[in-house]
Order: sequence, then structure tokens, then C-alpha cells
Amino acid sequence: MEKGGNVNAELEELFGEPVKTVLKKQAKRLQEDRVAGKLGVTGGGLITVATSARLPLPQNTFHGAK
Repeated sequence: MEKGGNVNAELEELFGEPVKTVLKKQAKRLQEDRVAGKLGVTGGGLITVATSARLPLPQNTFHGAK
């Protein structure tokens, strides 16, 4: 696998449909937690649930120029 490649595509190629299903489920849960304001950032820069984080992630309200 080359640097900057699509890891998800590589995993799907190796393991098939179950990987795609798990990745979709994980993305959906992350999005739900983001919308609910449950995500934060640790001191090491990892995005995690806000209870384990040092700083909560702020809501993204910048939608660009209209």
C-alpha cells in the first residue's frame, strides 16, 4: 500500500463486504456523536468522546461565502 492511499479501499479489497458495512456503521456513529456535541480532542490530538477529551470540539457553523 502506498502512502496517501485509500486504506478503506485496501481493507475492502482484502476482506470484502463486511468491511464496507462496518465502516459505514462507524461513520454514521461518528456523525451522530459530532452532531450531538459528544466529540472532543485529547492532548495528543485524537478525536474521541468528549468525556475522555480535554477540549470539546466546537460546532462547525462556517458554511462558506454565499
